[in-house]
Amino acid sequence: MREGYKKTEIGVIPLDWEVVKLGDIATFSKGKGIFKKDISETGVECIRYGELFTTYKEIIKTIKSKTNSINNMVYSRLNDTLMPTSDVTPRGLAIASALDKEGVILGGDILIIRSERILNSYLSYFIRSHKREIMKLVSGSTVYHIYAKDMKKLEIPLPLLTEQKKIVRILSTADEKIEAIALQIEKAEMVKKGLMQRLLNQKWDKVLLDEVAKRGTGHTPNKKISSYWNGGIKWVSLSDSSKMDNRYIYETDKEISLDGIENSSAVLHPKNTVVLVRDAGIGKSGILGQDMAVSQHFIAWRCSEKLDYIFLYYWLQIQKPYFELIAIGSTIKTIGMPFFKKLKIPLPPLKEQTKIANILSTADEKLEVLRAKKVKYEELKVGLMQKLLTGEVRV
Repeated sequence: MREGYKKTEIGVIPLDWEVVKLGDIATFSKGKGIFKKDISETGVECIRYGELFTTYKEIIKTIKSKTNSINNMVYSRLNDTLMPTSDVTPRGLAIASALDKEGVILGGDILIIRSERILNSYLSYFIRSHKREIMKLVSGSTVYHIYAKDMKKLEIPLPLLTEQKKIVRILSTADEKIEAIALQIEKAEMVKKGLMQRLLNQKWDKVLLDEVAKRGTGHTPNKKISSYWNGGIKWVSLSDSSKMDNRYIYETDKEISLDGIENSSAVLHPKNTVVLVRDAGIGKSGILGQDMAVSQHFIAWRCSEKLDYIFLYYWLQIQKPYFELIAIGSTIKTIGMPFFKKLKIPLPPLKEQTKIANILSTADEKLEVLRAKKVKYEELKVGLMQKLLTGEVRV
């Protein structure tokens, strides 16, 4: 046992902290339903249940109610903590928010927690960092609910208010940094979108894509034959949809074997082949970061010396709304092979293609750096929450 710490029913905590049940130190109430007819752009601020799911910010975004006073409404006080009570999911619990405003009207299905012994921001961070434990308190079969009686059972390691304030200050700083990076990402995405519109929507002569790139597709080897699978050849399938639209694809969910390729219609496409999803995620595209095979749900183009493969990728990206529009099908929409045989692409000189590809690649590289930075700070915040909210690290 570390010096200055003690063992409790919820783990090891500092000697000067105590373990409390939330019900022993807080009062609980609920908001009241607000009708849409009462909502406009002027009047008293109000928060309806749906707004809890629209932001991860510490202070919830608010809308305006129609009148300065709505009868029998529930109003906020300083140091309120709010969380959803229905449709409870781990994501929903992540929205638990601290509200530092008096007189905000609180809508229905919002649990309001008030306490003089625990800061609302501290409690909000604690709820968000203990989603797994809190999810054990929910009830319901299809729609999950959490009630005051459930939350009252929650046991919390509680430092003095002075230390709570220091912990909140540190975590708030991390949140502010994450929010600032998110804003930078939003701006960079807007810049990239504007560049794509300007650079790729010029009047060039069009040619059949098949004239400047070799078109192919793929196949799924027999899943019942184990020797066809896990053989080290990366195989792009619909399971990899989340990896598309990020320029290069380096990893895949599944691998096949050379035996699987030789005994099916699967093809090993070379590095820098451009691939496009033609159903269940229509229009998503990417560039193979190494030699890979693909499933039958993809079209693959190996570019000739007349077509820059990165230029093709960005042109496919800007065509995505069109691909989604022309797809047909009742349950799963798809684009048939005949469409791609007739697909034409505007073709500037190769030198101009390369310049456009370089400009847009630079924009994407900036976005990748920012996204990686955001992930780094999010991971840092998770680690800080774990260490600070348990007292493992003192401030």
